[in-house]
Amino acid sequence: QNTKLFFALQQKQNELFKQPFHWTKGKIELILDKLSELPNLVEKACGFYIYIAPRYETTFEEYKNFAKTFLLENIYSELDKAKAFTDLYPKEAFDLQERKYNVGKPFSVLKAEMCSDLFWQIAIWKDFLLKQFV
Repeated sequence: QNTKLFFALQQKQNELFKQPFHWTKGKIELILDKLSELPNLVEKACGFYIYIAPRYETTFEEYKNFAKTFLLENIYSELDKAKAFTDLYPKEAFDLQERKYNVGKPFSVLKAEMCSDLFWQIAIWKDFLLKQFV
């Protein structure tokens, strides 16, 4: 709780408290679950032969809006460069044979650093910040 990452996410939480829309713990948990499905959404969009099906249908624009609201700029800026989930798959690995037989490991789909940051930010929300919502 004494990290820059925690403090920055706490600022995001404070922005939510200022909005007229009433955020509940349940609504935030649902969005965080949707955000955690990024690797699955990318794999589905890329047409992988084997992938874990996303639990929620989420458009790329919805995903970006959720990320802008709940995650930090380092994640959103990567998403903002893309036009679709398929743009998040590393170009150097975007070969039909590799895509088709990829077993769906998150770090093989997204940049490892982005994926790691994404899951850290979601974990901080779930483990600390959500406890302040009733």
